[in-house]
Amino acid sequence: MIIERAESVPEEKRRKTFRMLPDALFTHPETQPQDLMTWCYLGLHARNRGFCHVTDRQLAEDMGVVEMTVRRSLARLEKMGFIIRERNANERTIVLCPDGNDEAPGMKLKLLNAC
Repeated sequence: MIIERAESVPEEKRRKTFRMLPDALFTHPETQPQDLMTWCYLGLHARNRGFCHVTDRQLAEDMGVVEMTVRRSLARLEKMGFIIRERNANERTIVLCPDGNDEAPGMKLKLLNAC
């Protein structure tokens, strides 16, 4: 798996951050390798808000895959309870649920600089 694209995120920002995978997602029996990459890119677009409004097309471009691959991965993540997709008339919101119970209020991580 190659994770090297993210043109929509400034280079300076990409160097100072990192992606984490929930243990529940990493060890879930239905998780595919593509789902891990999708989760990381969703986190990149969420930027610590716990949700994002990224399109399938933008995810596909960032990840270097076709949109159908993104759609299948999002469907699996939703089925497993790691994301909730909400739609309104103008946009789609993807809420990240790191516990995998699809009831999580979203990812709320705060990183402290211990150095």
